Amino acid sequence: MRRAHTVSKRRIMARMRDFNSWFTCTGLSHAIGAVALCLAFLVPVSAALAASLNDAQRQQAMLLADGTAWVAAKSSTAVGLASRSTQPAPATNPDNHPLGAQTLSVEKQENKAQPESKRVQVYQFHYGLQQARRLGIDPDSNEVIQVKLIASVHLPLNTAEIAYGQDLLSQRTDILDKLREEQLQRGRAPFGELAELDVKASIFEPMDNQHACHLQRCVLFSLFDATRTVFSIEPVVNLQALQVTLLENP
Repeated sequence: MRRAHTVSKRRIMARMRDFNSWFTCTGLSHAIGAVALCLAFLVPVSAALAASLNDAQRQQAMLLADGTAWVAAKSSTAVGLASRSTQPAPATNPDNHPLGAQTLSVEKQENKAQPESKRVQVYQFHYGLQQARRLGIDPDSNEVIQVKLIASVHLPLNTAEIAYGQDLLSQRTDILDKLREEQLQRGRAPFGELAELDVKASIFEPMDNQHACHLQRCVLFSLFDATRTVFSIEPVVNLQALQVTLLENP
C-alpha cells in the first residue's frame, strides 16, 4: 500500500510539473507584493468556448459590439478609472491610442436557470476612455440587450495586445542587451532578435495600489531561450502609457 501511494504521488507531481511548465507565470516567484494573473494567450475569441459558438455567431457578436457606442463614465465608481489614477498621464493622446478599442473575448453565457438561453457575452476594453465593458447580445435577434461597465482593467489579453507589447519591448535595446548578457553569463550564445525567444505573456496586476499597472493594462513577459531556460529579467509593458519597465525582484 505504501508503494502504491508513493507511485501515485509521483505521478501526480509529474503531472503538476508538466502543467506548470506549460502555463508559466514566473512573476509570482520574483515580485514582492505583485500578482501576475496568468491569463495569457487568450485570442480575441475565447478558444475554450469556441465550440459552443459558430463562426457566424462570433463574427456577428463582434460586429454588434464594435458598432455600439462607448459612453464616458459619469463617476469613478462606474469605472472612471482614469479619474482615480494618481499616475502620470499616458504618453499618447487617449483619442488616438494605437490600440483603440479591443475585443478581449467572446463567449456564450452560461445560464443554469435557462439552459436554452443563447445570449453571447463580449468583453472589450477602450484604451482612449480607459474603460472595460461587457455586452450581452441575443444572436437570434442580432440585438445588444445589455451593456455594463466593469470595474477592472485586468481582463485577459488578446493577441493584438500581446503583439503590440512585444513590439514595444523589441525597441528597448538596453533591455535586450541585458537579456543577452544573462545568456553569456550562463555560457550560452546570445540571441539576435526577440523573435528567437519563447515569449509567455500574462496580464499583470500588482497588489500595490500605487503602481501604475493597478489601474492600467500591463503585460508581463516571461522569456525562455532555446534551451527552455527562463530569464531572470521580466519586462513589464504598460500598454496604456506605452512604457517598458522591469519587474522588480526581491
